[in-house]
Amino acid sequence: MKQTAIVWFRNDLRLHDHEPLVRAIADGYQILPVFIWEDRWQHQSPNGFLRMGFHRRRFLSESVHDLKRGLTKLNSNLMYVSGSPVRVLTDLISQYRVSALYFYRSPLHEEQADEQALIDSLGSTLSICRFWGQSLIHPNDLPVPPDQLPDQYTAFRELVLGKVPIRQMEEMPSTIPTIDTPYWGFIPESRTAARTRLTGGMTAACHRVDDWVWRGDYLKSYKETRNGLTGMDYSSKFSPWMALGCLSARQIEFTISRYEKERGENDSTRWMRYELLWRDFFFFMAMKHQTRLFRLTGLKGRPVKPDLNPELLTSWVTGNTGIPLIDSAMRELAATGYMSNRMRQVTASFLVHDLKQDWRAGAEWFEAQLIDYDACSNYGNWQYIAGVGNDPRPDRVFNVMKQAREYDGKGEFVFKWIPEARHLEGSMIHDPASWKLIPNYPPPVVVIAE
Repeated sequence: MKQTAIVWFRNDLRLHDHEPLVRAIADGYQILPVFIWEDRWQHQSPNGFLRMGFHRRRFLSESVHDLKRGLTKLNSNLMYVSGSPVRVLTDLISQYRVSALYFYRSPLHEEQADEQALIDSLGSTLSICRFWGQSLIHPNDLPVPPDQLPDQYTAFRELVLGKVPIRQMEEMPSTIPTIDTPYWGFIPESRTAARTRLTGGMTAACHRVDDWVWRGDYLKSYKETRNGLTGMDYSSKFSPWMALGCLSARQIEFTISRYEKERGENDSTRWMRYELLWRDFFFFMAMKHQTRLFRLTGLKGRPVKPDLNPELLTSWVTGNTGIPLIDSAMRELAATGYMSNRMRQVTASFLVHDLKQDWRAGAEWFEAQLIDYDACSNYGNWQYIAGVGNDPRPDRVFNVMKQAREYDGKGEFVFKWIPEARHLEGSMIHDPASWKLIPNYPPPVVVIAE
């Protein structure tokens, strides 16, 4: 009789390019695929927000269901359990007489603590096989150890771009030898309606890649359209699926390479590759700096003294600051769990530099709401805007009115999320004198520069 190995699915909810799964099968084990809905996801952040709001729960639930369907097609299944990872895995290992545990490692201190606890308590009784798989570049292939990487993105990019080989993708198994058990657990269905067309799971992810890159040919002009605010195709929208590992970074990289061979390299293909490296950069900075990623003083250890005003924070969270561009973005986030990259920067800058609030409160709200939440990128970007992270400039301030006129000159984005303002003509929406003409709209909570 074959020995049993658990393959623990974490932020890697896919069957293609999945090294732990491929290695466990190659090593001759029968597989027990496991997903753990972690208790801490429903804990509150220091500022009182749920760590995982309903948009993130919906997208994650859809992704887990899709993974289970994919496993079923390969003659397997998915064990779904709620609780603490260490407790759940310890119980399963005992119950099913497991000989080995395979999973992808995390760069984050909370998850690393779980990994170390498993090693400390079980490492002498079973084989624990850990892999790196969230980044495009494997940490072992870097020209220097992660703790010696430069703290600025440009220097990092110059160090690795075109100089570090990208490892080949793993093939998806054709079948998975799986243990026989009568109980696999019940995955709750998400009943939350959201004003977004993005559906969780590797199936939807692969369809999106095909539709956006190949059928729509939107990659061709991505550099020109990436700062859009409305619509589905101004950007790839790959990030939600990458955050949960429904898509691997290597799959996107090899798709770009194939596109360049078949349809030509241009500024847009190069720009998307730069953004994959931005994602890697924040991943490696989390590995390097650990808990400093979450500290008020940031990676730089820079002293900051925010003005802790709960009313201002609430106005920002609820989209009631009286600044139409800001409120539209925050209402979009609340309704869909998504916000464009441009508006993430603008709303973050507004909270930190105009409202003078603690950047960590904003990061926590984004953590709760964004379906593409990734701790490394989220907290890394917030520190960047707050001037305590990787930005070589001390204070990166976005002028809200300039951003409004440049990226929403006709008011299309604002009118979508503040429909009561549609009686105003186009650019009038970005004239502060017109805001008092919007019915039942709050006055600005702060005077902003024109």
